[in-house]
Amino acid sequence: MLQEASHTYKILTEESGRLEGEACWIVDPLAGTTTYAHALPIFASSIALERQGVVHDPIAEEIYMAKRRVNATLNAQAIKTSATDELIGALLATTFLTTARICNLPSASLVTLHSQSMRRLGSATLDLCYVAAGQLDGYYERGV
Repeated sequence: MLQEASHTYKILTEESGRLEGEACWIVDPLAGTTTYAHALPIFASSIALERQGVVHDPIAEEIYMAKRRVNATLNAQAIKTSATDELIGALLATTFLTTARICNLPSASLVTLHSQSMRRLGSATLDLCYVAAGQLDGYYERGV
């Protein structure tokens, strides 16, 4: 439906790759597929038109919006990142990749030892929104 409504735009999805056009929509209809499949309420949908985007968390009824050179918002209220400036006091999130190409576990373990704590919540999209809102101090992942 998005492609029909904006046929001159490119569309990039995790599942289909990039389709040609003038500008580019970036779509992840289900960020947190594994948690969704296990009925854990940590998933979201995200859509962006290059320099602006929206993430919807239907469980928490939260909508994160961002636009280049404009303050990001959560449910239409401005948000800002954490003031934590040292790793030892930081609460971080990660995704543990364990593919044949990249194994994130050894480096994530090292980062965890030097931070307050590391979490794997299940949706990198929401992890990044939580960083933008100051709920997490940072996000760590290799090979993204």
